[in-house]
Amino acid sequence: QFDLAPASRRVTFFLRETGIKVPIVQLNVRDGDQFKELYNSLNPVHRIPFLELDNGTTIAQSVAICAYLEETYNVPKKLFGNNS
Repeated sequence: QFDLAPASRRVTFFLRETGIKVPIVQLNVRDGDQFKELYNSLNPVHRIPFLELDNGTTIAQSVAICAYLEETYNVPKKLFGNNS
């Protein structure tokens, strides 16, 4: 993630609000870190933030990252609502 990017801030606020803990790596998009290897291979669309799943799949859209984490971690405070 890149803290100055609005999409990264969205994920950061979501993580704080839900209490979900995930490892975070800061990339400096001003220096083009997202184009350097290892990140280029993980995230060929070069979007920040992105989330690599255990199966190697990458999610590179902030709302999708938040929704995935909310569902995966089954947090009691649902920010995206409940379909049931």
